[in-house]
Amino acid sequence: MKKLMILPLLLAVAACTTPRDDRTYSCEQLSAEYAENTKSAIGKFGQGKAMFGEGNGLLDMNVGVKARADRKGCDTKLWPAQPDSMF
Repeated sequence: MKKLMILPLLLAVAACTTPRDDRTYSCEQLSAEYAENTKSAIGKFGQGKAMFGEGNGLLDMNVGVKARADRKGCDTKLWPAQPDSMF
């Protein structure tokens, strides 16, 4: 019975970790995601040390967002500068 209860949980986790298809995201959508992650990270850093990990995680996510945008040929020169990671 316990095995049957674990199966939906495993399926949910697998769905959350499925990589996104870069072809479905426009340059504008990637730019908006990058800007929102940067804005949220700055907000997390302003909330104190307890939130530094979340802010750093958002900045790390932006590395992947920018890489996807570069692969698509998006112009990322005007994207907002990221703050330094906090420790």
